[in-house]
Amino acid sequence: VEEHGESFWREHAGQRLTPYSSACKIRRLQRTEPALMASRPHIAYVPDFLARRLTGRWINDVPSASWSPFVLPTTRALARPVMGVLGVSDEQLSPTLDSGQPIGELRPDVCCDLGLAEGVLLVAGAFDQTAAAHGAGATACGTSVLSCGTAWVLYAVTDSPPSAHGPVPSVKRPDPPPFDLCVCCHVSPNEWGLVLPYTGGSAYDWVTRTTAPASAPSDASPLVFVPHLYGGLSPDWQEQSKGSLLGLTLSHTAEDIRLALMRGMAFETRRNIEAAGAQMSRPSALRMVGGATHSDIWPQMIADAVGLPVEVTALTEAACYGAARIAAGPAADEWQAESDGAIRAFVPSAAGMETMDRLYRDYLAAYAWLTRYYRGEHAPPTED
Repeated sequence: VEEHGESFWREHAGQRLTPYSSACKIRRLQRTEPALMASRPHIAYVPDFLARRLTGRWINDVPSASWSPFVLPTTRALARPVMGVLGVSDEQLSPTLDSGQPIGELRPDVCCDLGLAEGVLLVAGAFDQTAAAHGAGATACGTSVLSCGTAWVLYAVTDSPPSAHGPVPSVKRPDPPPFDLCVCCHVSPNEWGLVLPYTGGSAYDWVTRTTAPASAPSDASPLVFVPHLYGGLSPDWQEQSKGSLLGLTLSHTAEDIRLALMRGMAFETRRNIEAAGAQMSRPSALRMVGGATHSDIWPQMIADAVGLPVEVTALTEAACYGAARIAAGPAADEWQAESDGAIRAFVPSAAGMETMDRLYRDYLAAYAWLTRYYRGEHAPPTED
C-alpha cells in the first residue's frame, strides 16, 4: 500500500490489500531471501500444490486463483500490473481450469498410498467459501448463503462482474467510509461471488464465557452491541473499531447482553446485504448454514432485521458437499433436490421488521459516532 496506494490493488487485483495477502509475503521474501526469489521459483497455492503432488500437473482452479492478487476476478485474466510490481512471470504461476474441469488421473503411487484403484480422476474445485455457497444452493441474484462459523461470511452470487468498492449505503454520514467488497470468481464461468466476512461465532462464544449463565431477559430498553471484538470487517473494514456495549443499566441481565450481541450480528448481516445491493439485485432469500442454525431465535431475528425469508438447512459440511457437487457435475442436481427437503423457513413478520428497523437506526447512529471516536476524531463527552 505504501508503494502503490490502496486504489492500485482495488483496480488491478479486485480487492483490498491486507497483511495476509500473498503479495505482501512475496515482497517480504524478496527482501529477506533475495537469492531464492532471484531463482524465479514457482509460486503455488494449496490447490495447485496438491494437484502437482497428486497428478504431476501444476493446475489451480479459477475461483481459488481469483482469490489471489494475480488474477483479476472481474475479467478472469491475469493481473499483469500486479505481476509487474512484484516481478512475477507467467511461468511462475500455475495455469487455471474452471471448476469441474478434469485436471488428470491420480499418479499410480498416490493411488497406492491412498488405497484407491488406478484411474481416479482429480477435478478442479473451488476454495472453501465458494464451495460452501455452491453446496448450500447459492444462486445468481436469488438465494445468498450465510455461513455461520468462527467468522460469519455472507456469500452472494451475481451474473455480472461486480465492483469491489464504493460508499457504504448504510452509514448515514456526510463522508461515509468506502466499502471494500471481496470479489471472486464463482464456480460457473459466467458468475461471480461477493465474499463478505464479518464478526461471527467467536464473539458469541466470548459473551457466553464472560457473562453469567443464561437468564431471563429484562423489560429494560434494548442494548446496543457493536460486535467488533476484533475490529470491523466487511463491508467498510474499520480495523480500529472495537466491541462496544451501550445503554447498560442495573436492570439489564446477562440474557439482555447476549440478545444485544445477536442483534448486532444480525445488523452486520443487514449492512453487508445493503452494501452488496449496490452491485447486484436484492436476494430473494438468505440460507444459513453452521452453528447459529441450532437456534430458532437467531434465524428469525435475522429474517426480521434484513426483511428476507431465512432458510435453515441441516447441511453440516457445506464446503465438502459443494466440492462433491462440482466433481459430480449435472449428476448432482438430484442431490440438491434431496437436500432442499430438509430446509426450515423463517419468514419476517411485520411487527418484527418494525421493531428491528427502529433498533437498526439506533445501531447505525451508535456505530457512526463510535467510528469517529475510535479514529480519535472526537473526544469522549465530558460533564460540566
